[in-house]
Amino acid sequence: TARPLRSSDLAEKLPGAASVALDTLAMIFDGIFSAPELPEPVKAAIGRLQLPLVRIAIAEADFFSNVNHPARRLVNRMADAARGLSPDCAQDHPLCAALSAFANHARQTLEKTPPDPQGRQDISTLLDAIEKLNTKKNEAQQRAAQPYLALTEAQETSDIALLHSTEWLQRILQTPAL
Repeated sequence: TARPLRSSDLAEKLPGAASVALDTLAMIFDGIFSAPELPEPVKAAIGRLQLPLVRIAIAEADFFSNVNHPARRLVNRMADAARGLSPDCAQDHPLCAALSAFANHARQTLEKTPPDPQGRQDISTLLDAIEKLNTKKNEAQQRAAQPYLALTEAQETSDIALLHSTEWLQRILQTPAL
């Protein structure tokens, strides 16, 4: 089982801000690793991004304060991609396998991509790739749901008709006979 890296795990102490960044990120990963709705293969995939994210969190002061930080969006989109998977989903499930491959690619990219002049890595291609994966997943879910849409609408129509007819019958039964 994956576990988050903490500053206490390191032989040498980090400077204050770096230690706080590492421990804050550890709390985030604690939440990810303890989320019962996430399948273990997804937790492992996201967990492989810990070290690159630690480096980014230490180097970029706005990592925790900016909800639109690209690296945060990357992890959030990976979690979004896993939404709807069964918690006992196996590694060979197509979406788990795709997220695992994506995490490997993302880790390599994050470790090798030099920062831009502002000190931030351009991970727009990674964000685009995970967005495409999410789009494909959402489209597949919509296609799978189509046969049930008519059934659901028919049931709702039937339920509404039953409600109205019951209300009508109660009104008629309460009306005094002439």
